[in-house]
Amino acid sequence: MNRKEFIKQSALVSSLGILAPQIIQSCKDNSYVQFNGKKIIIVQLKGGMDGYHMLSQKENDLLNKLRPNLQAPFKKQGIFWKENWYINPNFQILSELIQKNWFLPITNIGYPDYNKLSHFAASDMWETASVVGDQTMHKTGWVGRLMDAKKLKPAWNPNPVLLINDDDTIFDKGDVFDGQSWKSHNEFANFDKIQEAWLNQNNNNLLEEYNHIYQTISNNQNISKILKGLEASKKDIAAKDMNGQFEIVTECIQKELPFQIYNITQSGYDTHHKQVIRLEPLALELFKAIKKLGEKLTESNHWNDTLVFVYTEFGRTIAENANLGTDHGTANHAYLFGGNLKEFTNFNQDVFETTKIANNEYIKHQIDFRDVYEAITKFII
Repeated sequence: MNRKEFIKQSALVSSLGILAPQIIQSCKDNSYVQFNGKKIIIVQLKGGMDGYHMLSQKENDLLNKLRPNLQAPFKKQGIFWKENWYINPNFQILSELIQKNWFLPITNIGYPDYNKLSHFAASDMWETASVVGDQTMHKTGWVGRLMDAKKLKPAWNPNPVLLINDDDTIFDKGDVFDGQSWKSHNEFANFDKIQEAWLNQNNNNLLEEYNHIYQTISNNQNISKILKGLEASKKDIAAKDMNGQFEIVTECIQKELPFQIYNITQSGYDTHHKQVIRLEPLALELFKAIKKLGEKLTESNHWNDTLVFVYTEFGRTIAENANLGTDHGTANHAYLFGGNLKEFTNFNQDVFETTKIANNEYIKHQIDFRDVYEAITKFII
């Protein structure tokens, strides 16, 4: 470092040191503007959930032939949904939610590339809204780009995305803004402790980075103080607890905290063996938590402005395997829950088509997942 650069950087750090008391004082304000606009809860089911385990066609020769055990409940006591589609009787709760107009299945959603992909590659497509082979493969998440473009509300909070369970995702990662993690919000609870590290890390670009860095840290600190005041913060909620995760979101929405998008994850859907035993407890826990969410938000008049979108990275094979499970497949079902789903009824398809890959039948997608993203974006902005 030459003398000129040393003097310049020293002057910048000294100047910022003079401003530090003002920064710290401004960060002590943990007030916020309440947000009561439209919100979405994105639920990621990791592992590739078999949607045809919950909703399937009863009179379908191919399904009945290739998955005799998994189709048995539909043939014996299936709950009628519409036309030839039935609900697995073990998921009576879905029928109840349909009757309330709180549940809209999106059957056979997916993407046009049917190459066998890893969990990571498939998740990457869903999270970035890119498909392998597209001219543009995004490196940022689809929600992250909404934040960068300042399309989300409230506008004063530039990153109104809260990841409840797992921040190992890129759907919220933009070039400028990232979502905030529930697990790590306490890292920003005391600005004093990170001020020195902040100065050391950024003293080469203080003038250029000052506003963005300060605003981010200040916002995170104030948000952390808000989150620490929630009843849910006082409980030891396990990462795998669906009721606990939805309890956090419910409280945030009812108190109209400045978040517009929430993310919840649930793992365990890679059911290569004993699918019934593994899948049903997980899915029932999820659906019960969503029903409870709907009931509580109905009481507080927030349910009509709340949308829950449930998806998984890919579906399973039509054929069940010798281990009474299913393997990695193609198109699948996704689910929408909420008090007002009228804007999404055009995705309520009932077409069943297959495509051959290596002489085996796979589900052919009817709906491109990016079209659903577009509709969701219109709903919240």
